[in-house]
Amino acid sequence: MVRESPLIFSEKAWRFVQASASASDDSLRIQINLNVSGCNGYQITLETLQEKPNGCLEIVHQGSYLYLDPAIYDRVKGTAVELSDLGFGQSKLIFCHPDATYVCGCGESFTLPEQEAPND
Repeated sequence: MVRESPLIFSEKAWRFVQASASASDDSLRIQINLNVSGCNGYQITLETLQEKPNGCLEIVHQGSYLYLDPAIYDRVKGTAVELSDLGFGQSKLIFCHPDATYVCGCGESFTLPEQEAPND
């Protein structure tokens, strides 16, 4: 079954991801992780990969490959990814989860309604 990207990248955020990743070939590979972390419970992170990880969903997004554990697909689906300008040439990605019940002040972690935690 073909799935769409669970993350909804703004144009600026996607360009930032592409520019920040150093792909050794023409294919950008990014793993989407949902970690129990931060001051509010969950944090989404992106990791550049060299190869496809075993057991992950592979989703083609604008010519690049996104990978994630099938167990977290529904938990991160619909999350908007925006780029925040911090000034002085610094920027960071902000993940806006549609089901978050609370978001920390820095925008890096969020609380989700009580659900079964992903396997870590």
